[in-house]
This record gives sequence, structure tokens and C-alpha cells, in this order.
Amino acid sequence: DLLIVAHSAACTTYYWRGEFNASREHAARVLALYNDEKHHHLADIMNVDPKTYVGLYASLGSWMLGYADRAVQESDAKDVNARRRNHPFDMGYAFTIGAFLWDFRCEPERLLACVEEAERGARLLDGRAALAVGRGHLDQEPADTCPASIRHPPLPGLDAREEPGLEPLGVLRLLAAHGEERRPHVARAVAG
Repeated sequence: DLLIVAHSAACTTYYWRGEFNASREHAARVLALYNDEKHHHLADIMNVDPKTYVGLYASLGSWMLGYADRAVQESDAKDVNARRRNHPFDMGYAFTIGAFLWDFRCEPERLLACVEEAERGARLLDGRAALAVGRGHLDQEPADTCPASIRHPPLPGLDAREEPGLEPLGVLRLLAAHGEERRPHVARAVAG
């Protein structure tokens, strides 16, 4: 059990450090060690099933490495496991944070479908669900109408009067959705 927990922690840590290959290696170790019957209880201790947890970061890491199809397959496998496991927090985590793949792929409909599933299954992650909903609507709405839950202090060099407190990923999504010509001040801030 401890080896699975340790590799899960390493998977997450390496993902957030931007070391996606190392993150994926630890995810693979968890999946190799994981046995549904033997390790079922870990979700009750960790609040997430390790198989769901590393599947989430493996799929996002695959996307970051440029493997779009593999990312979708891994995300789908993560979702199947979360549904089968049917642990409220695990499902909430899988269908909110795990749904950001659809944001990266500019598929807001699929992201919003995941959030709806999370809301049906677990009310524990209302804040994360609101964050995902905000991201799903970024393509469709100007930044000043985005929910406050996706905002935080302004980026250095960003004119707060024009784009107050939009988080870095939100800035990049605005650039992707609207192009630099629609928000040149955002493009300048990201370019630094």
C-alpha cells in the first residue's frame, strides 16, 4: 500500500514540476502495482482511488507531451475507474480537475458534461466544479463575465483595468479563443 501511495505522490509532484515523463513513469508503477480488490480501501484513506488519481495526471501529462490521442484514452480509462469505484470525492476529482483535459483540447462541451457528472455524483467539490464551469465558458464569454472563482491577483505587466486578475491559464485560453488581435494587451503581458 505504501508503495502505491508513494508513487502516487511522486506522480503528482513531478507533474506540477513540469517533469511529465517522470510523472508518467510513477503513474505506470502505480498501475502495475494496483489490484482492484486488494487496494480498493485506499480511496477511503486517501479520498481518491490511486488508479483514478494517477490516471488524471498521466492523461494531462500525455497532453503536455503532445500525445493527444493517448491523453484521451487515459482520461477515458480514469473516468471508467472512477465510475466503477463510485467513491464521491474520487468521482468529483476525476470529473472536475480531471476534466481540464477537455479545456486544453478546446472542447468545452465535454468539459461541461464532466462537471455535470461530478455535480450529480458529489457535492463535495462545488468550488472545483465552479472553476471547471468557468473554464468551459471562457471560449464563449468575455473575461469580465467569467466567474470570480477563476480569478486571482493580476499577472505582472497585465493592465488590471482591462483584464483584472485573470489567472495565467485563463489568459492563455483567451489568447487561444480570441486571438492576439482581440486582446493585444493580454498577448503583451504573456510575452513579458
